Amino acid sequence: TLTTTPEKSEEVRTQELQLAQLEKQQILEFESRLAAASSKQVITEQSSLLLSTITRMDPLGPLRRPAAGVLDQLKQINSHYKLGHLLCRSRKRDFLLDILQRQGTNQAMPWLADLVESNEGSLSVLPVQCLCEFLLNDSVPDLESGQTKKRKAWELLNHLQTLLQNPETDFASCQETLDY
Repeated sequence: TLTTTPEKSEEVRTQELQLAQLEKQQILEFESRLAAASSKQVITEQSSLLLSTITRMDPLGPLRRPAAGVLDQLKQINSHYKLGHLLCRSRKRDFLLDILQRQGTNQAMPWLADLVESNEGSLSVLPVQCLCEFLLNDSVPDLESGQTKKRKAWELLNHLQTLLQNPETDFASCQETLDY
């Protein structure tokens, strides 16, 4: 998120709700004009056909949260095509670091556990800071037993140890690992 304080977050949510209400009124007015021209029908939120299907396009306006249906559809597409994992593998290393830094190390990051677990056998594609943050937050969920959690932690620790001991690893990566 772009907000840094709870007050700012609440302000953004309030503004977003006001914009959504204004848009809803504008869509209902538009649909009422269309209906008045053809059938003289009174349009309400319950009888509206357009309210759930269109939004106002304002590319220069404030950022807005997508509708719940759009978010659900995006989740389905992501689970089917594994877009998040593909983006993780095709990104520049600092993309993920930027997200970590913006969220801060004191926030819960459930998506991080999924990301690290999904990179089974290819931990080298993830930045060192991401792996360290994962270990520090102890965010691996117990799937069937503590053994899965321990195995993943050991796998990550071995990977980090290999990075530190590899003579070809650049000094900056070693320093970042040790700083964590």
